[in-house]
Amino acid sequence: MIDRRDGNWWKRAVFYQVYPRSFKDSNADGIGDLKGIQDKLEYFSELGVDALWISPFFRSPMKDFGYDISDYKDVDPIFGNLADFRSMLAAAHERGLRIVVDLVVNHSSDEHPWFKAARSSKTDPKHDWYIWKPKTGRRPPNNWISLFEQRSAWYPNEATGEWYLATFTRNQPEFNWRNPELREAIYDATRFWLDLGADGFRMDVATAYFKDAEFRSNPFSFNLIPNLLQRHVYDRNRPEIFGVSRISGLWPIRMATGCSSARPTAWTRYWPRSATETTATGSIWRSTLIFCTGIGALACSRNQRSAGTTFCHPTPGLISRYQTTTNRATTIDTGPAATPTNAPG
Repeated sequence: MIDRRDGNWWKRAVFYQVYPRSFKDSNADGIGDLKGIQDKLEYFSELGVDALWISPFFRSPMKDFGYDISDYKDVDPIFGNLADFRSMLAAAHERGLRIVVDLVVNHSSDEHPWFKAARSSKTDPKHDWYIWKPKTGRRPPNNWISLFEQRSAWYPNEATGEWYLATFTRNQPEFNWRNPELREAIYDATRFWLDLGADGFRMDVATAYFKDAEFRSNPFSFNLIPNLLQRHVYDRNRPEIFGVSRISGLWPIRMATGCSSARPTAWTRYWPRSATETTATGSIWRSTLIFCTGIGALACSRNQRSAGTTFCHPTPGLISRYQTTTNRATTIDTGPAATPTNAPG
């Protein structure tokens, strides 16, 4: 059994990422599922894993394989249902394994009811939950890029005569994190999973939550991969994210990690001088922020049981010591020492 009073478990934990679709299929439909993960919990225990980071299993049209969420409080039927999640979670906790949920809240699916309402009218209450700019011609508002489509990140919405922002695909419209009602809706979704017993969250592309308020174009960069010839100083890596970190009263003993393709230097530039500048007790970023650099990088918390940092490959059964220089991890502890610590590499 896990100790719910242990607020520092993540400091000594080894994390293993599970991508449900390609892990274990329990019902022979060709797609991995939550029951399949539960069937393999003993395997994880034998590996010495302390926590599972499970990639998105929320209800989704699967246009980006689950990273386009259409319901933040339900399991997609291809992976099972909420009862399966509860069963897996209880079985994991019995074995001393913690479960970290992969939360995608930079954007939603374009099939989420929130976006369907938002795009229907400028006067809809949820319109400001997303990012819009007036469409006055064929020229987009700025040079921001849709990373997966490699074209402008602005897409037309004929019903309102506006552009909406989607920096990954057109099917993943971006949230307006400056809207307090949107933030509360997201916090409500997180409380739902915490109330079920989840142990924390991996926050997808946390560096992209806030965009430049003036919507300035990114300056040129000679870096083609992964930055597509832009310095992403206006469409991500904004200091406003630390305003979110000061929101208090949510979860006193939980953890969250944030992953992005941003370079650590982009974050250390904004990192506050002291912990009191950063967090209020129980904030969304209470325990740790982990920023992954490089396409497909996966970072785990510092393993204090042996020298160095351990990181876990998405490949089932493979855990290796951190020795690569191409996929770096930076762990930033928001406890008393707020100085970033770079993993070896």
